[in-house]
Amino acid sequence: MEAFRKRIRARAEVKVQEAVERYEEEERKKRLGPGGLDPLEVFESLTPELQECFKNQDVELLKTTLSKMDPHEAEAVMKLCIDSGLWVENANAAHGDEEEAEAEEETAASKQTDEQQAEEKPASAKE
Repeated sequence: MEAFRKRIRARAEVKVQEAVERYEEEERKKRLGPGGLDPLEVFESLTPELQECFKNQDVELLKTTLSKMDPHEAEAVMKLCIDSGLWVENANAAHGDEEEAEAEEETAASKQTDEQQAEEKPASAKE
C-alpha cells in the first residue's frame, strides 16, 4: 500500500511540474514580439547601458549609447529590439507626435548620407 502512495505522489509531482512548464511556455509565447523574439530575453542580453536606456525610456540616452557603438553592432542590437517589441519604429507618429517622428527620420536620413559618403571616399581615393 505504501509503494502505491509513493507512486501516486511521484506522479502528482510530475504532473504539477508539467503544468508549470506548460504555463511558463504559454506566458513566454504571449510575450513574443512581432519578430518572434522574447523581449525579456532580448532585454537581458543587452549591455547594462542599453538596459538603462530602455528601463528609463530615455530616447536621447539610447541615441547617444548607440552612436558610441560600432554601426553594425548598433544596427544588430536595434534589429533585436524591434523584433522583440522593445522598440517600435515610428511609435511617435502612431501616437500623433509627428514633429518628433520627422526629427527621427531626418536623423536616420543624415546617418544614411554619412554612411554613403564614407563608402564613396574609398572609391574616389582609388581613382
